[in-house]
Amino acid sequence: MVRYAFCLYKMIRKHLLVHNDYDVIISISYPFYVNVALAFIKKFTSQSTVLIADCGDPLYKNPNFKKAFYLKYFEKWVLNQFDYVTIPIEAARNNYLEYLPPEKIKVIPQGFKLMDIPDSAYRKNAVPTFGYAGVFYESIRNPRFFFEYLLTLKQDFCFVVYAIADAFTAGLLAEYKEKLGDKLEIREAVDREVLIPEMATWDFVINFDNDNSNQRPSKLIDYAMSKRPILSFNQATFKSEVFAAFMQGDYNGQEHIDLSQYDIRTVVDKFEKLFYQK
Repeated sequence: MVRYAFCLYKMIRKHLLVHNDYDVIISISYPFYVNVALAFIKKFTSQSTVLIADCGDPLYKNPNFKKAFYLKYFEKWVLNQFDYVTIPIEAARNNYLEYLPPEKIKVIPQGFKLMDIPDSAYRKNAVPTFGYAGVFYESIRNPRFFFEYLLTLKQDFCFVVYAIADAFTAGLLAEYKEKLGDKLEIREAVDREVLIPEMATWDFVINFDNDNSNQRPSKLIDYAMSKRPILSFNQATFKSEVFAAFMQGDYNGQEHIDLSQYDIRTVVDKFEKLFYQK
């Protein structure tokens, strides 16, 4: 990662010194060392290029893996080299106030090319069918409690999971496929252009909230485009009575998403406003 950051720094620095034709550079902060390369650009060149770090989870405060203590101070230095740091949701602001002055932090949602799914794509399924698409994490998005609950149900259902097969996810799904049999359908991950029309045929979709409230899975926007009711929960917020209502077609407990704010055209407009502010 360090070597990658150094190579990226050299390439961008060389380009700027020769051409000086970038008015703004947006650093997509995954991996974090993209930010590192741009921070060194700002620190060690005299270019007037506006730098924006588009961030999701902070590096040091991400609970999904252990970090050396000094990364907290390194991350603070890196982020302060940028003119702005953009975050996707307001709830994430507190994660960055320890690092940055409030005026540098801007909330800009993730941008998507919205798909128009016709209402006719859905027909009520003979057996309640619901699904999930994505990856699980043992520490912050562990669905074991939900699979254990499904084992207690006597009625028929079909739970479809499009899974990114990392070691934890693959092991967990194999364990419960053996226990649930045909009630659990495991599929390989597919492009969202294929996934969203498929989700539109389910009765509802499942969103496992991260156990920390400062993160919001981007899959919620894909879920909303499918026009199917969204049931969101984690181990602490799961309510069996709400899930039972969904199984009966009562979706009063669904999560509502305003898709208009995620339209890529709207998101681009918000970034452009930052360019003109500097």
